[in-house]
Amino acid sequence: MLQWKDTAKASPSTHSTMNPPSSPSTTRSAAMPLPSIRWRSWPLRDDPIRALLVVVGLVAAGLVIRALGAAPYLTLLAVAALATSLWRFFVSIAYELSSDGIDQHFLGRRRRLPWQAIRRYRVCASGVLLLPHASHGVMDVFRGLYLPWSSRREEVLVQVQNYLGPPEEA
Repeated sequence: MLQWKDTAKASPSTHSTMNPPSSPSTTRSAAMPLPSIRWRSWPLRDDPIRALLVVVGLVAAGLVIRALGAAPYLTLLAVAALATSLWRFFVSIAYELSSDGIDQHFLGRRRRLPWQAIRRYRVCASGVLLLPHASHGVMDVFRGLYLPWSSRREEVLVQVQNYLGPPEEA
């Protein structure tokens, strides 16, 4: 798992201009500090068609579970578990990339992931998957952090490549 540093309240952070140290398991060039970038990701608001599909999918899953004979409270529990697993879809999350790492601001909390905790990354269609291990594994997607870039694709890629080097080969 990626090692987050939690703070109780979201607060403005001061960013040092120190370069993050290189990880022994990866070869990284000395990163030049770039200006931080901030953006907000809230798929529920940003993508209404997908939001509708997710809500319809949750309702359909509940109807199927109920039709299979589950008790009403078990149906509600199953739908609540599915909805909880999609929390990043329903909650607005602000991201900030700086020389210190990646900050996530959500529900009044800030979590920081230092660049040093990321061993490799994979560029995907609508974001970047940041991974904690240098070796490949079947469970990688469950151990990493998916960083959606919304409309900030180029800026995010420049930051990530600056601090982590080139992406892994697909």
